[in-house]
Amino acid sequence: RAPGGRATRPTSDRVREAVFDVLEDLVRRARTAALGEPAASGPGEPAAAEPGPVAGPLAGRRVLDLFAGSGALGIEALSRGAAHCTFVERDRPALHALRANLAAVGVEVLRRRVEAASPLPPVPTARIAAVDARRALVADARGGEMYTLVLVDPPYARYGELEGDLARLLAPLLAPGALVVLETHCDQALRLPWRLERVKRYGDTQVAFMAPDEE
Repeated sequence: RAPGGRATRPTSDRVREAVFDVLEDLVRRARTAALGEPAASGPGEPAAAEPGPVAGPLAGRRVLDLFAGSGALGIEALSRGAAHCTFVERDRPALHALRANLAAVGVEVLRRRVEAASPLPPVPTARIAAVDARRALVADARGGEMYTLVLVDPPYARYGELEGDLARLLAPLLAPGALVVLETHCDQALRLPWRLERVKRYGDTQVAFMAPDEE
């Protein structure tokens, strides 16, 4: 379900599937490069996948869906094995659609933050932060939150004003081995301080896959 009007621009099914196919390929390649065997755990993941009904390349990932809209990207990550997703969205119609979509797929919505050091639940869970993106990132940093996958889909027209804050406020939330997936207009230049792993274009949409450099 997606809200009506133009305030929310849902990622199309075709683009969403293509994005996650690339993402899973990057995770597999990272596993192979780090450990020499595709079945081993990748960087930023637990030594063994958390128990649950879904396994896959994203198993055990803690996800941040920033500018979540209807939640399509975060829900896709949960369906592919991610353990937990924090959805950040403040638009009321989008929040209504997001909550309805999570209920429809049976994902439990937690009222409190899952601490980074705490064991992950045995089934996928979600948390909704119904606040401005900047405020949500500051609160997560204060709470010691860390993510291994960040999905960022801001309004195309606002990306230029948001880019500096994204670079500054996301940095302390990126766990070792994290991946950042950023969706922008195809003509948008990117100046984020992370290693660019891959860039894909789908019509007027540009999707950049980035990773922080290991210290």
